[in-house]
Amino acid sequence: MNQLLLMFLAAFSVSVLATPLVIRLAPKIGAVDIPKDTRRVHTKPMPRFGGMSIFLGTMFVILLFLPKEEQLWGIVLSSTLMYGIGVADDLRSLPPKVKLLGQIICATILYIFSIRISMMGNPFPVGPSVFQFPMAVSYMASLVWVVCVTNAVNLIDGLDGLAAGVCTIACLSIAYTAYLHERLTTCSIMSALAGACMGFLIFNFNPAKIFMGDSGSLYLGYML
Repeated sequence: MNQLLLMFLAAFSVSVLATPLVIRLAPKIGAVDIPKDTRRVHTKPMPRFGGMSIFLGTMFVILLFLPKEEQLWGIVLSSTLMYGIGVADDLRSLPPKVKLLGQIICATILYIFSIRISMMGNPFPVGPSVFQFPMAVSYMASLVWVVCVTNAVNLIDGLDGLAAGVCTIACLSIAYTAYLHERLTTCSIMSALAGACMGFLIFNFNPAKIFMGDSGSLYLGYML
């Protein structure tokens, strides 16, 4: 438990320290959200590169504290690619088809590294307790799940503190459940992600000083 708390605090600290630097960096590289239409609730240009703080906080913990197993490398590789897609979208506004293709590639990398949905519990009182999926069904289930959750978080990122707050609660819930089932790697990653989100939230609460941008929302949704 002390180790989990340390990882949470480490990710929180990195995120808190990185966010002010990101706020100054964003205007210099053009990562700024300008209120051009009525659907935006802010009235002045806002840095939208906060995903960097969340990414750095989480990756710092993953690379420093966790054992370098095959599945972990799959997470590091694919989530870094997803973060890169978000960065490109923050800077250049990628077409939706390009982002979708990138999400499919990232989900496929997870599948290759054996992070997949391979079975489903039987909800009925008769028959086997679980249904094992054939490879094709397993791949499609994994792909749909990853793409849907990634975009769900991306879609709710519209108000100050909303996406980061929801993801913090989700991460802590998953971390607690994983801890009960002794899935300590999952628990560690979710604890780090929650800490990074909370560090960013200090600057993202209304009135926000920075937005997480697609680099943050895509990365968060993907990690969940």
